[in-house]
Amino acid sequence: MKTIGFDLDGVLYPWQQSAYDWCVRNEYYHDDDWDSFWEIWLPTQSKVFNDNLVRIPMLYHNMLPSQMQVDFLQDLGDRYTIYYVTSRPIEMLSVTENFLKTVRYPQIENLIFAYDKSPIVIQQGIELFVDDRHSIVNDLAKICKTLLYNQSWNLHYQVDPRVIRINTIFEVERYL
Repeated sequence: MKTIGFDLDGVLYPWQQSAYDWCVRNEYYHDDDWDSFWEIWLPTQSKVFNDNLVRIPMLYHNMLPSQMQVDFLQDLGDRYTIYYVTSRPIEMLSVTENFLKTVRYPQIENLIFAYDKSPIVIQQGIELFVDDRHSIVNDLAKICKTLLYNQSWNLHYQVDPRVIRINTIFEVERYL
């Protein structure tokens, strides 16, 4: 295996936590129930609210990964080609690039913005992909080895039998 793909938000960056904290801090959300926020409250907000939420730059750089995670990715980058494939809005390109540089993730020149990740996986020859969205891993399981990063929003979904669930980024090593 030579090529690994990672989703950013929900896998390498806790955007969901950042967004939740922002909504609570700015008094949009008044409960302290994480699951209700994602499953009930946020889906009932307007499209404008949700479109604006994903375009708040600070939500993409206000939380830092552990040094252990950075070291792990740097080690992988010494042995494999890494692609970061994200469905973030393209307006977040510069803030995303700056974040990746700041935290010293390897191979940041391989940052790709794409809502549909399947063509990217095929074009770049990605052999292992890690994502937190069940619909994406189900699609990608047909074309590469796929790991679903367990998060509260994907635990109740059935996934393709070829998909392997993981609980930490460090588990990626055993599937290479």
